Amino acid sequence: MILSLPGWHAGCVQEKRGKLQKRGGEMAQKKKAEKGRKKEEKAKRKKKEVKAERKGLPVKWIVIALVPFILGGGGFFAWQKFLKGKAEEKKVEVAKKEEKKVPMSYLSLEPFVVNLRGGGRRFLKVAVTLGLEGEKTAEQLKGRIPPIRNAILLLLTNKTFEEVSSVGGKKKLQEEIIACVNGIVEGEKVKEVYFTDFIAQ
Repeated sequence: MILSLPGWHAGCVQEKRGKLQKRGGEMAQKKKAEKGRKKEEKAKRKKKEVKAERKGLPVKWIVIALVPFILGGGGFFAWQKFLKGKAEEKKVEVAKKEEKKVPMSYLSLEPFVVNLRGGGRRFLKVAVTLGLEGEKTAEQLKGRIPPIRNAILLLLTNKTFEEVSSVGGKKKLQEEIIACVNGIVEGEKVKEVYFTDFIAQ
């Protein structure tokens, strides 16, 4: 026995099927539309990323191109400031050494024995050798020894024991003798003063 559905029921079922198919078709279209929108959004995002990469790419190339110039400029500056300056300093030092190589001559004076200022029985015995600029300067000054000795004697007799007993006092005395003798001779011929004997009691 075959069951048959009443006519109206069959029509309802077909109607429902049609509605379902219609809904299914609409849903499929909606899904397709959503997929299409998503694809479009992805495509737009990719385009934006590519544009951003393209914009960033020239900046990167510019930076990469500028780095060697910046490093080269820094190296040149360092060379100018430090290395070239040192080379010039060496030239100046060499020039000073050449100036110092000017021949020297020496004039030894008879020892001085003087009483020191300040009372008591303090005395000073000192032998002085003058370091003179030029080879012939010592010969030229031999005729001027009496005024040179006189100036040094006056200087020594004006010193106290305390002034000549310290190292600083002796160095100051050397400077004073240089100034004293250069005041007598023409020009600054005396460059150094050496004490070859020094007794202060």
